[in-house]
Amino acid sequence: MPVTFNRPTLIFRIAHYNNLAFTLRNGVYCRNSSLCDPDYINIGHRNLIDKRGQRAVPVSPFGVLNDYVPFYLAPRSPMLYSINKGNVQGYNGTQGEIIYLISSVEEIKKANRPFAFTDGHAYQEISNFYNDENDLDKIDWKIMGETYWNNTPEDNDRMRRRMAEFLVFQFVPANSILAIVVYDDITKQEVDSIQNKCGTQIKTFIKRNWYY
Repeated sequence: MPVTFNRPTLIFRIAHYNNLAFTLRNGVYCRNSSLCDPDYINIGHRNLIDKRGQRAVPVSPFGVLNDYVPFYLAPRSPMLYSINKGNVQGYNGTQGEIIYLISSVEEIKKANRPFAFTDGHAYQEISNFYNDENDLDKIDWKIMGETYWNNTPEDNDRMRRRMAEFLVFQFVPANSILAIVVYDDITKQEVDSIQNKCGTQIKTFIKRNWYY
């Protein structure tokens, strides 16, 4: 799905579907929170997660990256590609077990959650940080809408820009989740079952083209 700078400005968080029940009951907490899901299934590079705990956020509300809940600004992220290729140490599942939690910049503002965002991978030093939505035009929206984001001889910075992040400080309430996207009907059945148990009715869609 092409993603452009418009309203609403969608943001995309990927997670294992087994993390969904805690999220629906409690919301999404940052890595540094004491309220994190004790049974959380990690799908990220462990060494990078540790390093993010040392990367300072130079704009208000400051802190470090692990004080924020990260979202991407488009589907089919390089991170999901790594998961699909089995390149994430410690995660042995498939991309079919990964779901998208969809929110928007506007929804985060409505919830009065402080935020920051970057124009590229947040850990990389050359990426710039912002906290004013008027600076969303600093995002490379063209590459966000493209299927292929690999670096090229003409532009060896494509992947970094494609991994721009929208960072919500500390916590995202469950009612800020607008939709859930899944890989196939098997995962949709799992998500529907979890929602039934939690008493929620967030619309869930199968979008195979958001995966690899």
